[in-house]
Amino acid sequence: MLLTLTPIGAPVDYLKQMVEDKIISEHVGVMSVENCWPEGFKTPLLSQADIDALSRSYLSLDREARLNGSWDAGIPEGRIFDAFTDEMISDLEPAASFYDDSGREIQKDFIWSVGIDHGHDVSSQAAILSCIDMTDAQDPIVYIVDEYISDGAGANKHARGILQMLRRNNLEIADITRWTGDRRHGGTKKGDGRMSNGMLMSGFAHELGYMRSGLPFKIKTAFKPKWSLLYGCQVIHERMINGKFQIFPACKTTIKSMRLWARKSNGLIDTLSEHKHSIDAMRYGIMPIIDVKYRQVTPSKIVRRW
Repeated sequence: MLLTLTPIGAPVDYLKQMVEDKIISEHVGVMSVENCWPEGFKTPLLSQADIDALSRSYLSLDREARLNGSWDAGIPEGRIFDAFTDEMISDLEPAASFYDDSGREIQKDFIWSVGIDHGHDVSSQAAILSCIDMTDAQDPIVYIVDEYISDGAGANKHARGILQMLRRNNLEIADITRWTGDRRHGGTKKGDGRMSNGMLMSGFAHELGYMRSGLPFKIKTAFKPKWSLLYGCQVIHERMINGKFQIFPACKTTIKSMRLWARKSNGLIDTLSEHKHSIDAMRYGIMPIIDVKYRQVTPSKIVRRW
């Protein structure tokens, strides 16, 4: 038995050419009820309803490739988050607890996280405050609560802005379980606008009155293998279609990015888009919490709010 996986996001022109040159042969099994019905089984492994649900869970970017083996994984110039709707924008805070079948009150398990993307252009330095309800770790609920958006300013200014974001949401440093930042940003050719997690931590130490080595938290570097961008978008898309995603109206730039970030004319993701910065910060903040491919964190036990 030979098993091959669809190389989403990877170049496949050479394989396509080899098929055309009859060096190798292509055998495609599309996702259908017939192909999910093994001989001798009374019912298929997947019903049409199951296949339809699976189809909705995929990004439009690679849906045809995943379901039907299409060589063309991209749909030109379409929105990345085509499942994002205005109904997901709300400032309604979730209940802090719920009652089980026996009538006992159970406190929900909320984890606060900050994701940071570095950049030097206008609106390219972004920090996103997220709250993830991990009461059901297999089906988390993501709340995008607030944002800090700036340009290539100094570390002290960025740290000050992020602290202000926390304070206007009645949060302190101790309430944040996870800090995740982008890799080092080199800035312009002249070296202007450089930023890194270390520089930002120095900014926090200055603003909070700590020695650099005494800062009570660390900004961890985002886990960024080649597949992380598309995979992170896929996971966020699934939260959306499952009704487990909410963004607060205060996140104006991120909302705009969710609406406008689109593919290029060749169908590939536009990694240089101005709308990608806040999306990256959002991914960095929530993916280490909700996905097993990323490092697990100790759930927060802070229940004073939400």
